[in-house]
Amino acid sequence: MGERTHNLLMDKWGLSDKEIEDLCYMLPEAPELGSMSLCSNGFGSRAVIALSEVLPVKAPHLHTLILSYNDIHKNGCVALRDMLMGRFELRSLSLDHNQIGDEGLAYLSEAFTHTPHLHSLDLRSNGLTDSSSHLLAARLPYCVSLTKCRLDDNMLSPAGVQRLVEAKKRCVSLTTLSIDRQRERSISRAHETARLARGYLKKLYMNVVPVLLAC
Repeated sequence: MGERTHNLLMDKWGLSDKEIEDLCYMLPEAPELGSMSLCSNGFGSRAVIALSEVLPVKAPHLHTLILSYNDIHKNGCVALRDMLMGRFELRSLSLDHNQIGDEGLAYLSEAFTHTPHLHSLDLRSNGLTDSSSHLLAARLPYCVSLTKCRLDDNMLSPAGVQRLVEAKKRCVSLTTLSIDRQRERSISRAHETARLARGYLKKLYMNVVPVLLAC
């Protein structure tokens, strides 16, 4: 593959968990591989587990891993945590638009004190709530190399956002903390559906009952 740093771009290929596992099995040793992008495929945590086992061995100098717009949950974060806690010099990790949630972030953040090379972390649109803001406020200051963290389009309250703003002041190298467009969790879809159903039944009762009584 030559002496230069190479990139592997496989965005929007529709790759499943099984296909990513097969890719990991067939991937040759690629010490010059610098960036891997697997956006918008739809695979889940099984694929991430396979990648986390293979990449440190076959692509030890990988510095950028982009896994945006997939279906990665907490189990995938466990695998990524273990990968980051090993001797893997990843500098940029993008997990935006997945489903890691608060529990997934809790696992991932356990690696923050073991990532001396991580500069950029993208966690936009992952269903993170104030539970994650408490966790990040406590752990981000220990991620000493992190310069950019994106948390837009999650579910943090104004208090959660302020908590992170205050935590940024204790971060040695963090220059960019993006936390725009938060959607507070106010009413669940089930509750909203029930509310609409009650309104419909009330309207039906008010319109039908007078007709029946008049008969």
